[in-house]
Amino acid sequence: MARSRGLSARQSSTLPFPNAVRINAIELYLTKGASDATGHDPDETNVEIAISISRNGGQDWSNPRNVKIGRQAITNGRVRASIWGQAEVQGVRWRFEESAGVDFAFMGADMLGDKLR
Repeated sequence: MARSRGLSARQSSTLPFPNAVRINAIELYLTKGASDATGHDPDETNVEIAISISRNGGQDWSNPRNVKIGRQAITNGRVRASIWGQAEVQGVRWRFEESAGVDFAFMGADMLGDKLR
């Protein structure tokens, strides 16, 4: 069964709300290297997290994009996914799903973007 964690993008001084924005990337801060080296390959040995985006307040969601969070004990770097398109003035919401049953901690995220006109 998939576990889902939702995050609403927060206001930032570089991207004043409300404005249309180009979403360049999202960086996730979580415990990397939480995979289980002795677990089922590849879903437990190299865990992925599915990232979806909503540009209309959570009514519609994009197809999930799978991003690897790292093999066991490999803890350097952040989890990053790029090129997410544009969002209008209602902003964006993010959804993260993980189904491998491997525990990890989600500590936050940064959305990198540019204000459009």
